[in-house]
Amino acid sequence: MKEQQTIIEMLSSRIENLESNTSKEKSTLIDGTTPASLDQNIPNPFSENTSIHMFIPGTVSRATLYIYNMHGEQLKYIAVNGRGNTTVTIEGHSLKAGMYLYALVTDGKEVDTKKMILTK
Repeated sequence: MKEQQTIIEMLSSRIENLESNTSKEKSTLIDGTTPASLDQNIPNPFSENTSIHMFIPGTVSRATLYIYNMHGEQLKYIAVNGRGNTTVTIEGHSLKAGMYLYALVTDGKEVDTKKMILTK
């Protein structure tokens, strides 16, 4: 019984550590307090246009949104000049129907990557 309690406490501690690390991986801490973040595009799936919302701290000097196909080939990159809450619009006619990945990179560090689906 004592041994089981020890194992439970050890596993609980490991779970807390893993959960803490997971949240840190999803957003890059730019100035030590304010994380950059990338939201899911809306609408998804889309056929005409979709909006990608993100937060970029004012301390970031360079932010870029990259779009990749499912083979990992970079198709587009968009310089993001806005800071704070900002939005990028992707026009459906600029890509073929399919599934894509988009990634936000700030000052050379990946913030997050998400999937979007374009239908025609």
